[in-house]
Amino acid sequence: MLALTAHTPVHIDGNEGFTNASGVVWGSGTESDPYIIEGWEIEVFATIGISITGTDAWFVIRGVHLFNSNMTASVGISLWGVQNGTIENSSLTGMVTGVEMTISSQIVLNGCEIPSHGYAVYLLECSDVTVSRCELIGNDYTGIGVFRCTNVRLAHNNITDLGKGMDLYDSSSVEITNNTIARNWWNGLVIGSCSGIVVHNNTFISDGITLAGTTVSHYDTHDITTDNLVNGDPIYYISNQNEVILDNIPVGQLIVADSTRIHG
Repeated sequence: MLALTAHTPVHIDGNEGFTNASGVVWGSGTESDPYIIEGWEIEVFATIGISITGTDAWFVIRGVHLFNSNMTASVGISLWGVQNGTIENSSLTGMVTGVEMTISSQIVLNGCEIPSHGYAVYLLECSDVTVSRCELIGNDYTGIGVFRCTNVRLAHNNITDLGKGMDLYDSSSVEITNNTIARNWWNGLVIGSCSGIVVHNNTFISDGITLAGTTVSHYDTHDITTDNLVNGDPIYYISNQNEVILDNIPVGQLIVADSTRIHG
């Protein structure tokens, strides 16, 4: 990471807002030459550290440090109505919300440290978003919240010692793979009012999965495989089955949806 330079909060409204004066250090906004926002240290006090609204130019935010030492109402990075953005290799500490995305698409969040006090990552009505290789440790509430979203990939994140690890509601085409979700005091992964969620190869420690909803499809349409482990033992998700025998099989968590006659 480059040596950091103190900077005031960055606010960009529309593609024309990507200027050197607003915090862009280089780039022209194309896919091959995105606008780069890099190397800034920004104190966030009752405001938003980096706010981008209504853009479709390509941009990358990387190597920035945003901090709030007062625990006031604050957001680290906010994207609203944005396409074609990447946030990577940055740290955001002390925020109420670390990174929030609203009505945005084609966004990648990768390799960031976000110990926030509310949501570390909050997605609302977004599509085609990837959150990967982030450290979301020891904040007060929730690691990743996904609400009314589609085509979201959550992979290789470490989500530990929070209230809830991941919170999904009214979303579809979400893939949750290769995450570590540990010791979150409320719950590890909550899947509410969703259908067809893919959950593969995650490690849960003193945590597990909760399903919630109002129709049968919110319970029996998911793809939850036995390579998900709870305290070292597999999760068994039994859906639309009749007469299943689990005698003498180690089970980390058993989830039964629209099935009958489960023996163990």
